[in-house]
Parts: sequence; C-alpha cells; structure tokens
Amino acid sequence: MKSAARLVRRIVDGLLVASLAVIATVLCLQVALRYGFRSALPWPEELSQFLLIGLTFLGSWSALEHGRHIGLDLWPARAPGALPRALRTLSLLCAAGFVGFVGIGGLDLVQSAWSRPSTAMRVPMGVIYIVIPVSCALMLVYFAAAAWRGGSVSTGKDQ
Repeated sequence: MKSAARLVRRIVDGLLVASLAVIATVLCLQVALRYGFRSALPWPEELSQFLLIGLTFLGSWSALEHGRHIGLDLWPARAPGALPRALRTLSLLCAAGFVGFVGIGGLDLVQSAWSRPSTAMRVPMGVIYIVIPVSCALMLVYFAAAAWRGGSVSTGKDQ
C-alpha cells in the first residue's frame, strides 16, 4: 500500500513540475513570437490556464501530503488531555466535508462540460476539469488515512 502511495506521489509531483515547465516554456515562446515576429499563436494562454487549473488542484493535494498546507495548531497543542486529538479529528472531518463538496461539484462540472470544446485548443472542457474530482478524491483518501491514524496529520517534518 505504501509503494502505491509513493508511486502516486511521484507521478503527481512529476506532473506538477512538468506543468510548470510547460507553462514557462509556452509563455516565453508566445512572448517571443508576439513581440519578436509580430505573430502570436492562438493556444498558449489557454494551455497555460488549463495547466494552472491542474497545478492548483493537484498542488493542493501535494501540499496536503507533504504537510505544507497552512494550519493552526497553537491552541490544540496546549489543550489538556484528549482534547487535541478530538480537535484534530474534528478539523479532519470539516476539511473532508469541504473537499467532498468541492469534489461533487467538480464531478457535476465535468459531466456538464464534457461535450463543450475549449475556445482555442478544441479540447473537451470535461477533460480539463477532471482534475477537480480526481484531486479531491486523493485528498479524501489522505483524510481517511489520517483519521485511521487517529487524527495524526503530516507535518512535513516526517517526510
């Protein structure tokens, strides 16, 4: 199970790096063509926007996995007895509820936009938006694993 999680983590991290590299390359190419040759391509901005959607949602999961999301733990750490664990569990449940809500909305968005092509690249918008429910599902798996560990979340120091 850990090897599958490690493989998913590596694939997502690779996609994040590749997406950022493609965005930088394509936008530099677009600027060079636009200002150097007075001829712009029709698709680089759209591709960059689509990759930025992927970066946002997959990056959220990656940040969660690596313990890099913002968190407030000053008060729960000082709470007496079993209260810190209860507060972490409540926090996980709230976050999982929100992510589940976003994931369901993302799934509805994918279904409604599946046959609608993008403006410049003519890619079905559902293909672009599929990253929303996929990344939300990954986050829900993380929350379930954290709840299974008793509310213990990654702090980034244990990587």
